[in-house]
Amino acid sequence: LHRALPALRALRRARDGPRALMVTCVYHAYEDDQIVATGRLTLDDLPSVGEEVKLNGRLHVVRAVEYGGGEHVLRLALK
Repeated sequence: LHRALPALRALRRARDGPRALMVTCVYHAYEDDQIVATGRLTLDDLPSVGEEVKLNGRLHVVRAVEYGGGEHVLRLALK
């Protein structure tokens, strides 16, 4: 337990940092109304509809944010 305390303190400090609340989402990316990619995306926070996110170096607009199967699901459209 004695050795675990410094690690727990470091973890607590990391959680309290500026990027403490990252979220992993499932995404479905569309181009011309055709699905072109699906996967997982880790972001600093959950985006809102209309916000832009970068995926594979390209900007996408968030068209929908849903919650299903215990995960956030984003519908993205190429900008």
